[in-house]
Amino acid sequence: MGISSSMNEPYDNTIIGDAPSSYHTKKSGSDDIKGNFLTLLITQMKNQDPTNPMQNNELTSQLAQISTVEGIETLNKTVNNIVGQIDQSQALRASSLVGRGVMVAGNKIVVFQPTDGKDETEKPGDGDDTIPTPDTQNEKTRQQMGTYKADDTDPNTPDSEHLFSTPFGFELLSPTDSLTINITNASGVTVRTINMDKKMLPDVYNFSWDCTDEDDNPVPTGSYKFTVNATLNDAQVPVKTLNYALVNSVSMVDGGARLDVGLGNTVSLDEIRQVL
Repeated sequence: MGISSSMNEPYDNTIIGDAPSSYHTKKSGSDDIKGNFLTLLITQMKNQDPTNPMQNNELTSQLAQISTVEGIETLNKTVNNIVGQIDQSQALRASSLVGRGVMVAGNKIVVFQPTDGKDETEKPGDGDDTIPTPDTQNEKTRQQMGTYKADDTDPNTPDSEHLFSTPFGFELLSPTDSLTINITNASGVTVRTINMDKKMLPDVYNFSWDCTDEDDNPVPTGSYKFTVNATLNDAQVPVKTLNYALVNSVSMVDGGARLDVGLGNTVSLDEIRQVL
């Protein structure tokens, strides 16, 4: 038929030759070190002075050295594996925070009013950047945030008009028995002062503002700043201010997870003081 089978025909094994080097098992660095050491040791023993042979303690010392080198290499591999697992765990933890509100270092409060079911934040007049606002259509988020509802008795005021503020807070590093929060507008004018004359232990605290000034009038939408002054027996207590941030995405940078919290800002997991 013109087609011949070579199933039973003999062939010359010599044409096969050695397998490519890529098929050979690659030796580890530890095997190379061990092989070189044994080669040098045997050469040294072959060429030693018969009248002054190598002592047992010298041989034991050299064997101990190579064992130490092997142990260090094994330890390095183990540590690298652990680091890789930690990085994977961090990435997994960080990815679960996407879309969640967190408290990070900062001193901003944003007052905004949702429009047509969508959150929109007015930019303050001084061009100061604002931070992303939460989803106020989410009931859990609404419970976490302070709101100001317009007077229901006013027929000209739609029931849907609310003012919302992003959560804010602080981290106490020592106990305090007196604490004052000052909220200022874009011009630096104090619009609200909150006094807390009670004992508070070191911890992370978050609060919500009802978006009213000292006269209980609703404040304009925009960006505000706050300061916290804490004392214990009239002595200053260290405190770190915290503001709200919305986690948009996660990226791995230099083996660590970085969370995008908007406006080109990123934070690490260690910088998150609280998850809302």
